[in-house]
Amino acid sequence: LPVFFIDGNHEHHPFLNEKVDEARERSAVGGGAVRLGGNLSFLPRGCRVTWDGVRVAALGGARSIDRALRTAGYDWFLEEAVTDADLAALSEGGVADVLLCHDVPACAPIPLSAKADLPRA
Repeated sequence: LPVFFIDGNHEHHPFLNEKVDEARERSAVGGGAVRLGGNLSFLPRGCRVTWDGVRVAALGGARSIDRALRTAGYDWFLEEAVTDADLAALSEGGVADVLLCHDVPACAPIPLSAKADLPRA
């Protein structure tokens, strides 16, 4: 079975960005799923696919609330944050029937402070 995923906050973003760049160099179209190998494909932010007539848009990414416990460039990446450019790429595709996003489960406690240090990408 094919497996597709969106990024979250603890992926190795430099690797994923490299694969997206390589895929865009091979295809003048771009904007679609990026096959990583075998049955595994990545849906970059702003990516659009249609499955059985259903228009699906992807918007991964999320800021790590535990970044103080992580190491920048190893298991925490500035690229994890959703940017204005990501939102612009998403909106360029128009209407979607389904939007795939990365979020915490509703039942999970989120220990955030209103004054949390959130670096901008």
